[in-house]
Amino acid sequence: RGKGLFAVIPHVPPAELPDEEYPFLLSTGMRHAHYLTGTMTRRCAMLERELPELVTDINPADAKKLEIREGARLRMVSRRGAVVSRMHITDDVPEGVVFAPLHFAEAMVNLLTCTALDPVSKTPEYKISAVRLERV
Repeated sequence: RGKGLFAVIPHVPPAELPDEEYPFLLSTGMRHAHYLTGTMTRRCAMLERELPELVTDINPADAKKLEIREGARLRMVSRRGAVVSRMHITDDVPEGVVFAPLHFAEAMVNLLTCTALDPVSKTPEYKISAVRLERV
């Protein structure tokens, strides 16, 4: 069987998916300029100049539907809270998805994420949460 032992685990759908009230899927992660919550990298002037604030990616088709332009500030709202973010319009995310980095204590996107735990690893479902976008 080689060096590794692989096991097939059945797919379990996320605890929270987009709906009429929260139509977007929020995915969180990291940007190239910062690491995790930015406690070290946000102290570096050069990295802070590179990415000084929360910027959320949105697909051009979604931006058109919302009638927003590059750099617009929107409130991202989940069932657990809200943060304000500047929007970046890009094809890097598919329609219906927004991507926000987790580096900013002043705009903690992880507070928006679902509190459900993965049934096997018992880790939070940080990567999948439903949100809506509102004008500020």
